Amino acid sequence: MVGKPGQSLTISCTVSGYSLTDTSYAALWIRQAPGKTFELLGGIHHSLGANLDPSFEGQMTITKTDSTSTVFLQIKSLKEEDTAVYYCARGSGR
Repeated sequence: MVGKPGQSLTISCTVSGYSLTDTSYAALWIRQAPGKTFELLGGIHHSLGANLDPSFEGQMTITKTDSTSTVFLQIKSLKEEDTAVYYCARGSGR
């Protein structure tokens, strides 16, 4: 998926093997920029809601649709430094 600087982009991820309503787990968004280590952006939990790393608040939003088991990451006003491979992962809900 490609976006240009200044544009907004929404990435989706359909989870399997668990339900987004299962409070034992959270869905996480992680990215890896070229030549850099993995970076945790944030996650979303059924009871606790979305939680972003403070450095991304205002630029990114995490939402979900339980009925389709889909998690979304919206990036507003893309920057060159947002160039990365983006992953979703299952994390602990605790």
